[in-house]
Amino acid sequence: MRYILLISIISAVCVIPVYGQSTTSPYSLFGIGEISAGSYGENAGMGGVGIGFRQMNMLNSANPASLTTIVPQTLVFSGSFFGMYSSYWSGSMTDKKLTGNIEHLAVGVRLSPRFVASAGVVPLTSVGYTITKDSPIEGSTQTISTRFDGSGGLSKVYLSLAWSITPRLSMGVNGAIATGRIEHTEYTEYWTIERSESVTRPYAELGLQYHNRFNDKVGYTIGIVGGLKTKLPMEGKLE
Repeated sequence: MRYILLISIISAVCVIPVYGQSTTSPYSLFGIGEISAGSYGENAGMGGVGIGFRQMNMLNSANPASLTTIVPQTLVFSGSFFGMYSSYWSGSMTDKKLTGNIEHLAVGVRLSPRFVASAGVVPLTSVGYTITKDSPIEGSTQTISTRFDGSGGLSKVYLSLAWSITPRLSMGVNGAIATGRIEHTEYTEYWTIERSESVTRPYAELGLQYHNRFNDKVGYTIGIVGGLKTKLPMEGKLE
């Protein structure tokens, strides 16, 4: 029943779209967009700490080895959302926006006394901008107005497995897929140019954690994570 439940939850998580209007920054025009923190509640509350952090029944995607804190006969769900108020100005012009999106959705369960599994979806980048530019028409006193719009972003869908090697040492691996679509559009009264880019790329990360205690009140955790360098080849389409 544990395996059936986990497979069902993974299937549900993988089809949840996390693309949305997460930013209105004009800087998201460049590259793959504005990088999302993707922090879980406990991690975000401590500035993104996660590699050497473990807490009972916590889903920490920064280091999959920490999943061994999930106790038996427990199904752990985790989710977070964020909101952001932004103000942009250029000269005498000011633009204020309120945006928000899912920060993460995840679930974890202990499969056996020594093995734990988790699955989730986390936004990686976000693109969302509208820029208007007036350019002079050569040889006349008129101008042409051009509007640049962008939307979309990349997300990570992952499956994590963790193993308690010893009571103090644990190891975990993240198998993930970076996927998403980014759209850019240029409008004028004479033409419209649409360009879209998409990517689906698998990658993996490995994590280790060692924890011990000096006494009943003071303890420590040492963590390390690593993975191979992964490229994101974007496939473009121009219309």
